[in-house]
Amino acid sequence: MIVAKNFFTNKWSIAVLLLPYVFMDFLYKNNAESIFLILRSIPSLLGFLFLIITLKISRASIPFLLGLIGYIATIGISGLLNDNLSMGLMINCFILLGLCLYIIYCMDHFDHLIEGLCILFIIVVLITLMLMVLSPSTAYIYDDTGKQILVGIFGG
Repeated sequence: MIVAKNFFTNKWSIAVLLLPYVFMDFLYKNNAESIFLILRSIPSLLGFLFLIITLKISRASIPFLLGLIGYIATIGISGLLNDNLSMGLMINCFILLGLCLYIIYCMDHFDHLIEGLCILFIIVVLITLMLMVLSPSTAYIYDDTGKQILVGIFGG
């Protein structure tokens, strides 16, 4: 288990596992919702797996997790009261909780977490620059006055 945890809390693994959270619009526009959901579920499942196997959470994370569980409960209660509770909503809440657990476990190796996030943001910047050069219509949108707005991978 220690080898697996060290592998999944490695800086490159963190960058790759968090990549689907950055490319949301790109995957949605290319009809890859199921792939997007599967890729987003991997870090969440790892977070729950680490919780089940180790059965411990740092004391500093408990108030954050209680607040998060309260937030998820509020979403669930609101959905029940307004008759719009859906399976998609519950899956997203499950993914959010699992992702937070994964990040909490990655914070045991805080330097790896920060380096992984830096790698992730470098990837975002490089892909945005490639989009600007190779496909400007994808990288830019126009506002009401006709001015170009750089949106990169986050829209367009």
